[in-house]
Amino acid sequence: MTQACLTETQAQSLIEAAYHEARRHQWIESQKQRRDLGDTAFRDWYRHHWWSFLRHRHIEHLMGECLWFEFESATFGCLHSLLVTFDDVAEEIIEQYRNGRENLDIINWALHYRWDMDSVYECLVQINMNGARIQPDLM
Repeated sequence: MTQACLTETQAQSLIEAAYHEARRHQWIESQKQRRDLGDTAFRDWYRHHWWSFLRHRHIEHLMGECLWFEFESATFGCLHSLLVTFDDVAEEIIEQYRNGRENLDIINWALHYRWDMDSVYECLVQINMNGARIQPDLM
């Protein structure tokens, strides 16, 4: 986890956190090359790491670990009830999502392993990965 915030009053900005990660990446890559790579390395972070960063922050938000301004506050911590209701199915789907799988990948996986599709559908609706696709702000 990049930044820790444990309560709703400690909300973080996803855009600011990403900006700091990209600048950190820029510094590290510049140090490796022994020269300032400037915006090239900065934009490289967004090209290669933004979607994974976003997905992991989305899971933090849904799990109630960190409230991110850019995600709906009503969804903060919503996965707890999902885990109670759909336990094994929800855990598997969250892990699939964490590992970069998309809705169709998860549906095909669930069909292959004969999971209850109503439960799978409900989990995917609650996670709402398509609603969490935020385009990066390159500041």
